[in-house]
Amino acid sequence: MTDDIMRASPAVADTGCVRFTVFFELKGPQVFEVTEEALRAYCDARGGGAEQLLESFRRHESEILAVARSAMSRGHPAVLRLTTTDFQKSNDRSSATAAADVNQGAPRAGA
Repeated sequence: MTDDIMRASPAVADTGCVRFTVFFELKGPQVFEVTEEALRAYCDARGGGAEQLLESFRRHESEILAVARSAMSRGHPAVLRLTTTDFQKSNDRSSATAAADVNQGAPRAGA
């Protein structure tokens, strides 16, 4: 059984973060905050203004939602903050999966 996800409200920039709400089919609504630091490090955010943070969020929304889904394993608090650590974990998992895919397609020695 999967827990489908869809954004429930428009993202808004707040002091040092972008806040958004998504609706999980099985778990219900969850509010997330993506820190400015994470947006700068992993989503190419430029400048510190609200519009720059929102633009970065919009450009990288699918990646951010994937990180949000993974972060739900930490529980269901009122607001779940997504930090650089969450994005690093997601990148590590993606790299491991890509390496496994490459290794599966490689010819075997003596084949």
